[in-house]
Amino acid sequence: MVKDVRPVVLVAHDTAPSQALDRVKKNLEEQSAWSAADPNAPRHLNPTWPVTAFLGYGKPSKASIEEIISAVKQAAVVVLGMSNPADNAVVEIVAAKAALDQGIPFGFYCDIYGCHYRPWFEEFRNSASFLFQISDSEAASAQKLFPKAEVVASGNPIWEEWFLPLSSYEEVRAELGVGLDEKLIVLSGSKSPYTNMPMVIGVMEALHVPHKMYRKFQVLLSLHPSDVTLNPQNDLTDSLIKYPEPKIYYEEAAVTRYCGVPFRVIPGDRKSGIGGMSTSRLIVGSDLVIGPASTSEVEAAHRRKPAVSYLSCYSRGRNPESYGQEEWQPAVLGASIGVYGDPTHLWQVIAGLLFYDGYVGQKRLQEREYPYREPGIAVSKMAATIQKYARQS
Repeated sequence: MVKDVRPVVLVAHDTAPSQALDRVKKNLEEQSAWSAADPNAPRHLNPTWPVTAFLGYGKPSKASIEEIISAVKQAAVVVLGMSNPADNAVVEIVAAKAALDQGIPFGFYCDIYGCHYRPWFEEFRNSASFLFQISDSEAASAQKLFPKAEVVASGNPIWEEWFLPLSSYEEVRAELGVGLDEKLIVLSGSKSPYTNMPMVIGVMEALHVPHKMYRKFQVLLSLHPSDVTLNPQNDLTDSLIKYPEPKIYYEEAAVTRYCGVPFRVIPGDRKSGIGGMSTSRLIVGSDLVIGPASTSEVEAAHRRKPAVSYLSCYSRGRNPESYGQEEWQPAVLGASIGVYGDPTHLWQVIAGLLFYDGYVGQKRLQEREYPYREPGIAVSKMAATIQKYARQS
């Protein structure tokens, strides 16, 4: 008789790790369904595990800390995101401590460059059983900080999906009311207005004079689903007023009038409950993507779109804590072009990418750094590793 198996527990706060671990959850559940449907399946040799998931998608967990700890104590293995900043990682840290206290194998999933450097996870560097990384080079770097962990260069499940078409370039632009003769620049927002507003202002400064000549630009700001101004419970700082809605961004008409460049704010993905259009679809319809060191620049590179990383002093200052270095790795690799708070330089970069042959070289680097990868490879590697540790527990 086969004894009951304990569940796999998945915990993440931020959107990116939640998305990836949700793919893993579905993979494990599909394997369980297949095994249950086959009465002759050798479950004593290859058991399947139920999955308990606490995935926040950037929002506060619906489960209490006590419920998460209770689930972890019953787990065969625990898989955790590495959310950013530290306040977002509370549920992951609590779950890791509970697993460590109970002697349950646990590991982390790194969804972006430099996650393993985040200091709020430092206490687990010598106790984590495994770590999933986005690439071989990131795995080699992480192994130095997590010397006892099995570091697996699984890849990122979501990045693999970026090679698949969502809509056509023409369809997205028609939905947005953007002409095919116009240049659509999509600004991808981060969670903080302190990174977003310098980017918006820098782009407007860069385009102010050129737009008078060309009259062919449109700029869209796509807000991050976890932008702090979208949460009525958040204060930006003690010295700033509370924004019950993202009014800080909504002077679109004034920005357009004073800067002379058509500007709109796109609230976010419909799935997030905010309304609007997803950043992914906006990227498909764009001519250029600009971000403040965000995952969207990586997505633009995967979708073979010109990409720029606009790094203000605030962005650069927080990067070492978030990513382990001041530089943004996609810009180092050439998949995007780094601009450091200089609107004049930004216009030179924009002009080179959109009106000259600057994107030819960038596209070549994007193809080198992010070659086509079959969707599902990363999930399969992650699921196999998780099952191995569950089997050992």
